[in-house]
Amino acid sequence: MLATGRPFFSWSWVQQNWGQIVADLDQHIELTLIAVGIWSRHLGPLGRRRVALPEWRSPVTTATSVLYVIRRWPCS
Repeated sequence: MLATGRPFFSWSWVQQNWGQIVADLDQHIELTLIAVGIWSRHLGPLGRRRVALPEWRSPVTTATSVLYVIRRWPCS
């Protein structure tokens, strides 16, 4: 029980919102599969090339670092 006297988890809320839960879960799975597909198609081979060819290390590391910073910028 929370301080409000209501339980932390409510099965009735789950039943009332089941359609939205399923829709959100479906979207989550779709976006996860897209991300895994992008990684396996592009970043996986790029990483293997980076390890196999020393001359690729610096450019690949720089490019992926820039992408990482852009994704997180501006910080909140």
